[in-house]
Amino acid sequence: MQFILGALDPEMHTIEQLLAEKGRHFVHARLNGRRVVSGNAYVADVLSGEIDWTQPVVWVECSVPALRSEQHLVADHHKPGDPGYSLPAERYWQGSSLGQVCAFLNIAQSKPLSIIAASDHCLNHAYQGLCPGVEPFEVRQSRIASRAQFQRIFPAQMLNKINAAIEVIKGLPTIEIGGHPFKDAMDRFVPELPEASAMLNMPIIYTRREPRLGLTKVGVLNGTAPALRAWMAWAAEQSYLMQLYGDPDRGYAGAYVCPQAEALV
Repeated sequence: MQFILGALDPEMHTIEQLLAEKGRHFVHARLNGRRVVSGNAYVADVLSGEIDWTQPVVWVECSVPALRSEQHLVADHHKPGDPGYSLPAERYWQGSSLGQVCAFLNIAQSKPLSIIAASDHCLNHAYQGLCPGVEPFEVRQSRIASRAQFQRIFPAQMLNKINAAIEVIKGLPTIEIGGHPFKDAMDRFVPELPEASAMLNMPIIYTRREPRLGLTKVGVLNGTAPALRAWMAWAAEQSYLMQLYGDPDRGYAGAYVCPQAEALV
């Protein structure tokens, strides 16, 4: 069994480590010669290495449309039809890509892996203690450590960044969409805003420029399923938004600003 991996994040980093430990062959999905990021992982155009297509293949959070077949296996939870899509917090292990890869590798669920899986599948719910076997303080410790490692700073510095974001979020104005309140962080850059808002369990709308994509993302986090569905219904009617995505049951949604709309700003 061979694996094709998408964008790098703490969960994907763990998946790579497990595959290496098990001696399983894996390659990365690439676009324009570089490893994909979350926003372009499903429109990759090439792989970083060779794959024996006569053997079982697992796509992990990515796709090269010209190469992917319906007969291939999938470990994912981002789109309708994915094995983990819309699975609730209590089924985070089966819902997460990490849990699905572990099933392929016959690796048993463990506490460290559970924390990573819950944090990726439904971070807001994990911080609320809604993922069986995972405590909020464990999620907090793990996330601070992993985010600090990825940014190459000390955990204490990461904690300071998160605490600063928490204070900013508390002071943000509130807007209402479809009868549901959201904190408005659009057109503001707040480091560690997604993490801080998940800790606060506070629904929030934010914008973020994606340099690799050349697009601006509008993201929504931490709302209830009805709130996320209301936002997605609203966003679908906005002509300046495209590539709408989300999983209301997992507490997130988003879209991208059309390049033509940005050009008018």
